Amino acid sequence: MLPLRDSITQTASQKLACYKGVRIDSGITMKFTLALFIGLIISSSAQSGEYLGHFHPYWYNSSLYIKPIGATKTNVPACVKRQFLRLYESDISSDIFKHKYSLLLATWLSQKKIKIIGTGKCTGEGDEIVRIINYPF
Repeated sequence: MLPLRDSITQTASQKLACYKGVRIDSGITMKFTLALFIGLIISSSAQSGEYLGHFHPYWYNSSLYIKPIGATKTNVPACVKRQFLRLYESDISSDIFKHKYSLLLATWLSQKKIKIIGTGKCTGEGDEIVRIINYPF
């Protein structure tokens, strides 16, 4: 028979590491959790649209619209009903909005290609909302 201290330690470790008689290694559990987390991140970004090419930024009714000109489109979400894109940031006085707008304007005027990645969500008008603008490409 096991001494009392060993039987208590063994019982506690069995409660933590066993489920219905199957021993689970904590390293494997951590790797599985990490793989699941990375999979969720990848799957959420795989549903967002990606656009590569030239883009024409212009203002209409106090809103900035981004029109792809000859851009290749991949992973376009089903909610997209029009060809326009919109920035995620709506406060035109924010630094992020100003940075993205200046990047769009500079690449439009210099005819440089950029990559735009959407959020996978759309406005009520059917324009995909932009999350990331990459330059230079």
